[in-house]
Amino acid sequence: MPRSPHDMRPLRGFRCVAFPFTPWYVVLVTVGGAMCSLVALRGRWAWGVWQVQDVVVTLRESSMLWAIVAGLMGASLAERMAPSDMVVGVAPARSILGIHWCWFWRQTVALLTGTVIVAAPLVVKAWLNATPTVAEASDLIVILLSFAALVAVAHLVAAMVCHPIVWVLAPLVCIVVVGLPVLMNGHILANTGYSSVALGWSLGMSEPGGTHTVTPEAVVVRALFFLIVTISCILASARWSQVRSGGLTWRRVMPCVALIAPPLIIAAVGVVMPVPLFRNAPLAFECSSHEGVRVCVTPAHRSLAASYAKPAQRVASVMPHAMASRDILLAEAGYHVHGQQLVIDLGEPTSYRSAQQLSDLTGEGLAQSFSGRDACAFMSTSGDMTSQQMEALGAVDTVERTILRLAGLPHDEPTSSQRNSLDGMDVTAFRHWYTAHHRAVSTCSLTSRDLHR
Repeated sequence: MPRSPHDMRPLRGFRCVAFPFTPWYVVLVTVGGAMCSLVALRGRWAWGVWQVQDVVVTLRESSMLWAIVAGLMGASLAERMAPSDMVVGVAPARSILGIHWCWFWRQTVALLTGTVIVAAPLVVKAWLNATPTVAEASDLIVILLSFAALVAVAHLVAAMVCHPIVWVLAPLVCIVVVGLPVLMNGHILANTGYSSVALGWSLGMSEPGGTHTVTPEAVVVRALFFLIVTISCILASARWSQVRSGGLTWRRVMPCVALIAPPLIIAAVGVVMPVPLFRNAPLAFECSSHEGVRVCVTPAHRSLAASYAKPAQRVASVMPHAMASRDILLAEAGYHVHGQQLVIDLGEPTSYRSAQQLSDLTGEGLAQSFSGRDACAFMSTSGDMTSQQMEALGAVDTVERTILRLAGLPHDEPTSSQRNSLDGMDVTAFRHWYTAHHRAVSTCSLTSRDLHR
């Protein structure tokens, strides 16, 4: 039923209604955005970034953090949006839409300011290291628009619910909005040819990749989608405030539903006709030699060449000179190998969590090659291994462990039952042993007797 003036509590003052944010509230929201950005990018701060898309993908895949904060921001406004606190008349001092818009943009600016303050140094560093394409640079704006859209979604929930449960409901709705497209894509739409992630906040990527780049059409479509979500939610919030103040009727509610329809329709069309999100990036490699080790990386990762080479040099120093004199090539994903070389696939640096992990796994990869693991074809087949195969695999593990130990790299300590003659060898003794058993190592045919000589 319509509310009479006698049913309404005294307003707290027009300024309090139209501008409910104290300086401390603005600071709190700004800190919230900064904390989200800091938590999302903590690995990048500790390890590093080399391309702008490294920052973009990391922020996008951490959208759940902003969803929680946006939900709490919306819940903090729910009481202000109660019908008793809204003046709706023929000529109110300020339009309901104007008040909602004022609340929204002030919250959004504070949240994005905190986000940008923390992320900007990494973006600048990545930009100076490798100039992004126009689409990659524009994708930064899309990220900010997606966070603004989350604030608008929370704003709508707060306009609809003034009960204290909104403190749970608003963050929950924002979390569902972020997670649902990825969940649908991985289950409901799996193997159907359709995709829901094009118009989602998160793409469900585990890590940034340097072998592809975002397409211009994906940037444009996603930017328009998040803008429409934002506009629809703010318009619906203002309309809902009028509905609640005048009483709930089907005729009053229908315009609210109509205002929410555009982003839903666009999302449905995006599922049926998905836009290409990425295209293969033009790959170029820079190769450099480091005392017997050749490293080939993309120009953006040139600063990592020495970090890749150092553990490889330590492993090579353990091997017999006849083996170490072979060309050792460390190459990132996408490099086409020419000639007979011992090649170690480095993958992508963004798949590592730290410089130490990069060093350890690079050394481990080369040690595995020298141990003969690549020759153990039975490891790629399903089914139980025979006792002979298990014996050969145990021998491979021992050789790899010994190489890593002598190179001074992390390795698994053997148990008392696993120990053998190799565990007590120094570099000279191991070189002699490896030369004598090279054929057995290279064919994955070592036996336990070979390890006790």
